Amino acid sequence: MTGGFVRSDITIVSEDNPLRGWFYRPDAPGEAPAVVMAHGFSAVKEMGLAAYAEVFAAEGTAVVVFDHPCFGSSGGTPRQEVNPERQLRAYRDAITWVQGQAGVDADRIGVWGSSFSGGHAVVLAATDDRVRAAVAQVPYVCPPAERPPDELLEILAIDDAARARGEDPIAIPVVTDDPEGFGALSPDPDSFAWFTAQATAAPSWRNEVTLRSIARLFDYRPIDLAAQVAAPVLLIAARHDVLSPFEFVGRARVEMGDLGELIELDGGHFDVYGPGFGLSSQAAAGWWDRWLR
Repeated sequence: MTGGFVRSDITIVSEDNPLRGWFYRPDAPGEAPAVVMAHGFSAVKEMGLAAYAEVFAAEGTAVVVFDHPCFGSSGGTPRQEVNPERQLRAYRDAITWVQGQAGVDADRIGVWGSSFSGGHAVVLAATDDRVRAAVAQVPYVCPPAERPPDELLEILAIDDAARARGEDPIAIPVVTDDPEGFGALSPDPDSFAWFTAQATAAPSWRNEVTLRSIARLFDYRPIDLAAQVAAPVLLIAARHDVLSPFEFVGRARVEMGDLGELIELDGGHFDVYGPGFGLSSQAAAGWWDRWLR
């Protein structure tokens, strides 16, 4: 089934900060299931999320797409700060919001996340009993190392002291093409190419995150909750992903037992938004059809 839908701009209150996004309402009778979506590390909704939402809405699913707190059109300070706990609360507040919308079946709610937010989808499937199904696309499930490098810890101590004095947080680029430079997702030429290409369609994206955002990567371990998921989770992983390694995603699926399913894509982390879009979007749409209908 494919049908029409209407998209409207929305604002959701989360911790007294506005989450701004889009609501896709299917043009169909009866109460529809709903999916809540957000992007990955530093990315904003204009970076390819509309294409996914349109696929889901055309199949009869209501969709909420929002920018994370402190990013894009959403409120929150300090700006450009990735905070997984704050982002998880935003997801939960968006679920509460969509459950109250006319034409939505509050008992059929799914969550979708890509990259860093793919880890959020895993956590929510384990901790929020309102979630009936989840899709975690090229998900971040565990940190790249057990602890931050000593050099980063030293700079973080300087950042903490500056914040205590009321100064602005230290910020670093998300990506850079300078081989001698430092970026949150560098050195990785695929990251630089994707973010800079998407920036034209997403003028609210800034090539900047706080230094504290990097430190939080080492404390966030969605894989530790994989064995506790209480809703079916579709993991979409890329075989040559250097940001969310395929091996780590495979371990998470094993931990999930019968509630986890893994789809393997060729290519790297960002190919899901390009040559892998057809497979990744249709796999997710099929997952909603299987578990939310």
